[in-house]
Amino acid sequence: MYDLALVLFDMDGVLVDTIPPLKQTYLNVARHLGVKQPSEQELGKVMQIGPGKALKELFGEDVTEIKATFNRHWRTNIDTVPCFEGVTEMLKSLSSSGITLGTVTSRNSLDTYSLLDAAGIRTYMQIIVTWGHYRVAKPSPTCLMVALSRTDKPPNMTAYVGDQAMDMLAARSAGVLAVGAIWDANASEDDLRKAGADVIVKEPKEILALALKT
Repeated sequence: MYDLALVLFDMDGVLVDTIPPLKQTYLNVARHLGVKQPSEQELGKVMQIGPGKALKELFGEDVTEIKATFNRHWRTNIDTVPCFEGVTEMLKSLSSSGITLGTVTSRNSLDTYSLLDAAGIRTYMQIIVTWGHYRVAKPSPTCLMVALSRTDKPPNMTAYVGDQAMDMLAARSAGVLAVGAIWDANASEDDLRKAGADVIVKEPKEILALALKT
């Protein structure tokens, strides 16, 4: 157990599972273009890259002409995003125990609030930091420093929960506990450990054991 007063979370792959609605959006784009729909293998290869690169990779089209189609379908599909199993219960327990919660994500503010609202967990987030607040990509700790500046909680009483190596590197640079979450299928325990994860958690409820006195 650690003496934690603040727990920050990456969003995609940790709090919400954006893979299903994102895949559906690419299928919607293919249908709109009247082309063969991407295979599951093709979709899997573009899940970790931005929509601009993914659209070009999948369709070889002028992205500027189909980005509007992508955005229109994404705004609809985003409403179906689910939390990972056990996340809501974990957030509720942490919040009711007086621990401050927040999310630090590379998504824009519109997507971030839409995803948190769709998943029904925005109410738990006292701190929300999005790409527009820092604009320096991880592994820079800038995003976490912005979050820390919004609270009086010190780094040594803070944890950042992420599913990618860049999250762990940013956490360590910020001086906070680096917690690697591997309940998403795209997370790699080996990569997280190599990046310096202090702790690996396989289920959301394991975070309670880290943070709460029992």
